Amino acid sequence: MARMYPYGKNQKFAAALVIPDFNHLKNWCEGKEIEYTSNKEMINLPRIRKRFLKEVKKHNESFGATEQIQKFELLDTEWNIESGELTATLKLRRTYINKKYAEVISRLFI
Repeated sequence: MARMYPYGKNQKFAAALVIPDFNHLKNWCEGKEIEYTSNKEMINLPRIRKRFLKEVKKHNESFGATEQIQKFELLDTEWNIESGELTATLKLRRTYINKKYAEVISRLFI
């Protein structure tokens, strides 16, 4: 349902940027009769945030205590080659991501 990009090196806890699979999420919302007008509005709905919290907790079950995601931020756009987050071989461009989302990342550790 989503891609998680974890952070936490040299931090007190682990956190993550979460990029929803919007095709899947839109279908899920349709099935649950959840109305929204944009991706940004959708990810800020309490029911959606609760759903992703459940997803993060599920992933945390397979992580060690220090690796578990304590905080996360949902992003309103999927990452792709055109927007610059992925290379032509679909690898993450970490330096670019860290710079582009620096403000969001810093909020995770406040």
